Amino acid sequence: MIDRVRRNLSYANVMSTIAVFAVLGGGAYAAGTIGAKDIKRNAVRAKHIKKGQIASRHLKQRSVTASKIASGAVGNRALAANAVTGAKVDEATLGTVPDAGRLDGLDSLDFMRGAGRVHSGRIVDAPGGPSASVGLDIGGSLALNCINPASAGTTFTFTNNSGAAADVWTEKMQGSALPSPLTVAYSSVPSSGTASVSISGPVVSSGESIVRFTIVIGGRVTVIEAKLVFGAEGCRAATLISELRG
Repeated sequence: MIDRVRRNLSYANVMSTIAVFAVLGGGAYAAGTIGAKDIKRNAVRAKHIKKGQIASRHLKQRSVTASKIASGAVGNRALAANAVTGAKVDEATLGTVPDAGRLDGLDSLDFMRGAGRVHSGRIVDAPGGPSASVGLDIGGSLALNCINPASAGTTFTFTNNSGAAADVWTEKMQGSALPSPLTVAYSSVPSSGTASVSISGPVVSSGESIVRFTIVIGGRVTVIEAKLVFGAEGCRAATLISELRG
């Protein structure tokens, strides 16, 4: 048997046999012996990689940085829902929102800073008796002294108990033909001082007399508007008090 093999053995037979083994076993040899160190730098390019072969699990964490992403390459469809949160947005990259500094078309500088409140009050005072008053958050009070609506008239008096000087503007409109010419006066009222406005007697009972106090102490502003009416109870003043705190 061995002699028969030797008689038929030739160079061509040996070479063909080696070729068969190389084809069948060469790939396995290469896979087991060629590593990353055997591949020349930059030899494997994007065109050599089959589409869809590289998934997110193949990427090292934080390996893809902003500098490696082309401008406009990532669109809205490429982002998962709620993927971009406020913490991930650089505020310096955002422009100004149109009309962000406006309210109903007015610039923010058109509004006074500070918090405050608007509330109403009512002062009732009988003729000839002691005055009635309402306390003010700004520091002090507004008193109503109803003397006699047919003669001497009625007086509103602001008393400054804030401990600081107050700038006070007083205004009044009176008569049966409102709005009448507005009378405005200014005074600097020291602590414990007063500022007053009087409505003349003959027009008190018409209910068409209005007074206004604008009081500024430090960074606080209080505007008081009172409408005076005379009736069975005497003088009644419905007041609207607007307070701004700086």
